[in-house]
Amino acid sequence: MNKFLIAAAFFAGTLGCMAADSTPMTLAQTPPAVQRAIAAQLGKGTLEDITKSGVGEETYYDVDVTTGTGAEGGFTIGADGALLSVEVALSETPAAVQKTILAQTEGWELGGINKDRDGGDTTYDVEASKGTETQEFSVDNDGTLLSMGLELGQAPDTIKNAIQAEAHGGEIESIDKNMDDGSYDVEIAANGVEKTFTLGSDGTLESAGIALAEAPAAVQTTIGRQAPGGAVQSIDQNFDPDGITFDVVATGKNRANNSFTVGPDGTLLSVEVTLAQVPPPARKTIESQIGTGKIIRIDHELVDMTLGVLPYDVEGRKDGKPFDFSVGPKGRFLGMDDQ
Repeated sequence: MNKFLIAAAFFAGTLGCMAADSTPMTLAQTPPAVQRAIAAQLGKGTLEDITKSGVGEETYYDVDVTTGTGAEGGFTIGADGALLSVEVALSETPAAVQKTILAQTEGWELGGINKDRDGGDTTYDVEASKGTETQEFSVDNDGTLLSMGLELGQAPDTIKNAIQAEAHGGEIESIDKNMDDGSYDVEIAANGVEKTFTLGSDGTLESAGIALAEAPAAVQTTIGRQAPGGAVQSIDQNFDPDGITFDVVATGKNRANNSFTVGPDGTLLSVEVTLAQVPPPARKTIESQIGTGKIIRIDHELVDMTLGVLPYDVEGRKDGKPFDFSVGPKGRFLGMDDQ
């Protein structure tokens, strides 16, 4: 099952390699759509600062405010005026999220909580401190602990050495350990350019973010055909044992994500679909299998067959653990993925 590198809303829309840019600006200097979004979100609060970051269509605006109650707050707006992230209080998060945050920060001073929106998903990025120590982590809206931020010195030696080798002397900006599979998402900055890559739990390079221009010509052609007029959010080059593939996330109308996987020769290998787009017999099986769990994503395989059919691969979570399986288009259950 394909694993996409998901960046926090602080870096919403960051392409695999892009110029690092951050510029203070006034409200009047922002696009009209951003001005309207800021005004709507600000309410009775007071605007303090606006910082523009990113490049081109992937520009976003971090806004610092003083709320109507006098508290400090903030939010992030996309270039099209979409609300990407907003600071919230602990009491404004779901009960399951509160439980995880309180358990994770026992003995720590709780700092900011950012409610992030990525397509139809909501996650919470949390900061806490204890003396000179800090911790950052991400929680899903069902209370699952998704990732933990690390300093380089906190990483195992195998991971530390692999990060330093891949960084090539660049500044390490963030390291996040994914709790489901033990992999590490790393962001670095070198010569004014931000880059991302993912290491497996053993330090093996699993994927690296690249710019569109760095993809093979055939892959670029398929991306252009699959996402006409859309903004490419990210391209991850995957170094799988079976060969290289490219995971692509583009934004279409209404900021809906268009995610798909392309082979090095330009073959479209799979596309992400919603449950509503799955044929009714397959949808019924998926709903039966997932039960009270959560569907994270569904990918329709277009090339690789399972038991003679092109399956729908479901990435889910049940009872706090990964729950991945495949279903045929006529509803046949094709088995669980190795966890």
